[in-house]
Amino acid sequence: MQYISVSLFVFFIALFCLPAYGQQGGIDYTKPGALLPYFRLKVADTILITPADKKEGRRKKDQPEPLVAVKATLTGADLNGNTNLFIMLFSPTCEHCAAETGLLEQHIELFKNNKLVLVTNPRMQADLPEFIKKQHTLDYPQLTVGYDDSEYIKETFIYETLPQINIYSKERKLLKTYTGDIPIDSLRAYLY
Repeated sequence: MQYISVSLFVFFIALFCLPAYGQQGGIDYTKPGALLPYFRLKVADTILITPADKKEGRRKKDQPEPLVAVKATLTGADLNGNTNLFIMLFSPTCEHCAAETGLLEQHIELFKNNKLVLVTNPRMQADLPEFIKKQHTLDYPQLTVGYDDSEYIKETFIYETLPQINIYSKERKLLKTYTGDIPIDSLRAYLY
């Protein structure tokens, strides 16, 4: 009887208290072959919206965080096409992420037939305008930068080193995931 009680307790904890893994029936979106999960990206602008009563560069505790002006919203449907999709998870304050972005920009001509999207956590949106200006990402129309407005990062981040690049086929199935400093030669095999 005690075994059954403990088993039921564990079952109900797992059922009601632990977050579901994957939005659609326990799908592991980190495994090759997994379809692109629900995706919505707020495309960031270089303009930062700050609270109106900001004084001396310091924010009051009860003031909301500054927000980034949003130029557009992209969904997975907007990213469909006959090309591979490269999604880089990054932090705007990460030096490795800035270096990887610079490497991608140096070789941007390789991505002319592919889609390249940089996605950060929504909590990092206040740092996006400076990143966009510093990295000159607006100079590269093939490059889209924004913050996650869905659960994409939660579903696909493998909790290793940033940046993380997820490569999807034209059918939007995960082909490969790279983390850390990623040489351009590693990405060439997936370019059209």
